[in-house]
Amino acid sequence: MELVREMPWKNPMLQNIGVGLILYFAYLNPEPKLPPARGNLSLTPQIEPRPPGETPASSETTAIAQPLSYKINQGDTLFSIAQRLGVNMEALIQANPWIENRNLIYAGQELIIPGVTSPETPVKDEYRTIVGIPTTYKMTERDISFLNWLNSTHLNWRDWNGYKQQIYVPDWIYQLAKTAEVASNGRCSRNQLVGVGLTETGYFKGSQWDPQTVSYAGARGIMQFMPGTFILHAPYEGANPHNPKDNIIAACNKIIYQGLVNEDTQKGWVRNFLGDGSTGQMWNDHLDQANNSWLLFQTLEEYERIFNGMYETTVNE
Repeated sequence: MELVREMPWKNPMLQNIGVGLILYFAYLNPEPKLPPARGNLSLTPQIEPRPPGETPASSETTAIAQPLSYKINQGDTLFSIAQRLGVNMEALIQANPWIENRNLIYAGQELIIPGVTSPETPVKDEYRTIVGIPTTYKMTERDISFLNWLNSTHLNWRDWNGYKQQIYVPDWIYQLAKTAEVASNGRCSRNQLVGVGLTETGYFKGSQWDPQTVSYAGARGIMQFMPGTFILHAPYEGANPHNPKDNIIAACNKIIYQGLVNEDTQKGWVRNFLGDGSTGQMWNDHLDQANNSWLLFQTLEEYERIFNGMYETTVNE
């Protein structure tokens, strides 16, 4: 059903045939055979909340509890699970040798998620370039003027599904993106963060940039992190994915780790966004998101240059 819904077929007859085949194969396999139980591990990380006033984790290596397994839901496929969790599909299959047919899995089965550390394995410093909670950047008059101008231009872009969306960047998003940029010594730019954020939660009508957003796959916050990925790149132990500052700084850490900071071509950006096998994927392996985030990043850069020219002219006059 997911395939029928997402494929851009224009012929209703093909859609009906697709539905019929799916129902036929479902009829042939009415009784799911569950694999042996693998414990009670889940995707919910067990993290003790940080007491008020406690100093965030230093740059020293810290052991953090990590999720290890995923319970398959109705409608899941191995491809969709690998995409949502940001793991390589072949690695997912190798980590679960009980899978005999990659096209045949059932709701209720548990998958071991590869590439996620266990509670005994410390998180490496390289995952968390920014450690701790940096001071929030103070917006300047120029920053506020730029955002007001940008949001009034009614710039449009097309989302993953081809729908036209307007670029809208709230001042608090820009402020936190600038905070991450300053804290990283410019290694990830505010426009990179805003570009990725727009493709995640920044375009939903009625709930734009909602920090409490949770996807049906369990991704959390503004930048839509899966729990295990967020823990790796969060700025300190006990960081909250629903805290906008923590979430955006974790995204900055992920962008740096992924190698996107050095890419100046769309091809290079897309390659690193989708992952090269060593760093994993950014958030998923959706090609349209990779391309859209690059185009949004470049558009924001260009419009900021245009605004700066106008602003300097106005100041000089």
